Amino acid sequence: MKKILTLIASGALYTGVCFAQPYIGLGFIGSSALNEFCDSSYRNGYGFNMEFFSNNLLPKSVNPNAFDLRFGAGFDFQGAGNEKRSVILNTPNSDPGEEKYSNTHLGFRGTMRMTFMGEQKFSPYIDGFVGVRGFYTHRSLSIDKENPEYETNTSEQVIGKWTTRYGASVGAMYKLTRIISIDTRITYSAGSNADWINLNSVIREDNTVSYRMSNSFTDLFMYNVGFVFRIDPKPRTTSPSSNPSPTPKEEITPKRKKSVIVTPNTPTPAPKKPLEVKPTPKPAPKPKPEN
Repeated sequence: MKKILTLIASGALYTGVCFAQPYIGLGFIGSSALNEFCDSSYRNGYGFNMEFFSNNLLPKSVNPNAFDLRFGAGFDFQGAGNEKRSVILNTPNSDPGEEKYSNTHLGFRGTMRMTFMGEQKFSPYIDGFVGVRGFYTHRSLSIDKENPEYETNTSEQVIGKWTTRYGASVGAMYKLTRIISIDTRITYSAGSNADWINLNSVIREDNTVSYRMSNSFTDLFMYNVGFVFRIDPKPRTTSPSSNPSPTPKEEITPKRKKSVIVTPNTPTPAPKKPLEVKPTPKPAPKPKPEN
């Protein structure tokens, strides 16, 4: 019950932020592994970032040109490399195909942002945040030449692990127009440990692809370049008309009944088979020596 109430409260808070803030950020994000994560050869990530920020939480008596304080919520998705190996698929014709392993990660965070000179053309800021980040490895099989009896691509998740995060950012916004600003920042994100596949260890022996599993803390250095869009809080005003013209009455026309056309039943095509790697035959046992 506590978990359900927590999720409901978090969802309500997130929804309130999404619909009531004056800033929406969209941009490119990249990351590099740090410390133990870097030593374990986790590859650089690249993807997109989206975030929402609230109104200024400080009272109006505080000079807006000095600084402001905002709450934000956001997420990002990044791909962190892949490795491909050619294999023979388990089809009647032993079709050639490709086996691929891909690392990705997805992060959600809540942020408190202190912006300096918030109403100026150039506005530096600092962030403190907490959140979660999921690290995933997916395996996919694809066939080189399309076979009508088999899927063109079969994929599955090999590993998925959520980590807890905390960290800080330093950045700045440069105002291009009253609504649009450029946003750049760098971030340090410390994370708990996770399992993942070391892509540098993916090898093929005979027709079998193998890999080595790694486990480490998931500290990241991230950088972001994007745009911030200010939602104009001023409502549109319409000038009242002194002599409003009467609205014409709508003529009601009778609706015609639609005829229903019955189409003959067509046979449902058989589902395509998933792709599989052709197993390597076991070596024949050696003959026993005769006495």
